[in-house]
Amino acid sequence: MFRNDYLLFLGNLKPLLLGILQSLITILMNAVLNLQKMNVEVEKKGIIITKRCKMAD
Repeated sequence: MFRNDYLLFLGNLKPLLLGILQSLITILMNAVLNLQKMNVEVEKKGIIITKRCKMAD
């Protein structure tokens, strides 16, 4: 009985985990594309810009 409940729980959890994974991949891809776009714009202008980002505590 426990095994069936456990498998049912995992079956219900799978779509949620896949959705979270898909969202993380999308966010990562957008971040990489934005960084590439910024890099191209900087190269066109011939200047180097360094920017420090503070992480939230």
